[in-house]
Amino acid sequence: MPDPCPAPSGDGAAEQLSGLQLPRERALPASALTQAGGAGTMKIGEVSERVGLSLRSMRHYEHEGLITPAGRTPGGFRLYSEFDVQRLLLIMQMKPLGYTLEQMREVLTDLDTMAGRGSNDPASRAAARDRLEELSRDVDVRYAVAERRLAIAGMFRDHLQAEFEPHPPPPPQPSR
Repeated sequence: MPDPCPAPSGDGAAEQLSGLQLPRERALPASALTQAGGAGTMKIGEVSERVGLSLRSMRHYEHEGLITPAGRTPGGFRLYSEFDVQRLLLIMQMKPLGYTLEQMREVLTDLDTMAGRGSNDPASRAAARDRLEELSRDVDVRYAVAERRLAIAGMFRDHLQAEFEPHPPPPPQPSR
């Protein structure tokens, strides 16, 4: 089985860490949302600021079909609902875990199906549930690997710090 959580190494480790962008808030469960998305809509800049994602990334996810703006202003500006914000937060959680755009699209489709926004066919719902359960197991493995790596990194860091703590000078040697 390939390593589900490859370790950063060498000089690239700092780059990988800087690429891990934490969403500014947690995504709500899909069952808590409606397609309408609650009260009002937000412009792209407001959503970008809220979730901590660049305008370019948001447009890219729209182009790839991962999000669809709730509408547009008469001037053509994109408008996003709370539903769209929550989808972006989920995307931001999947991206650093290495999921491809296609995998993200499949997950979002399955979540829509389970929340009643997709196919109501019992076979489709069962297949979506099975895929999401498999995904949940995969995330559990990734989490366990990350926890283990974190523990090992902590031990190694402690060792390195102990090596650089000031050591008392050696006792003087008796003179002859």
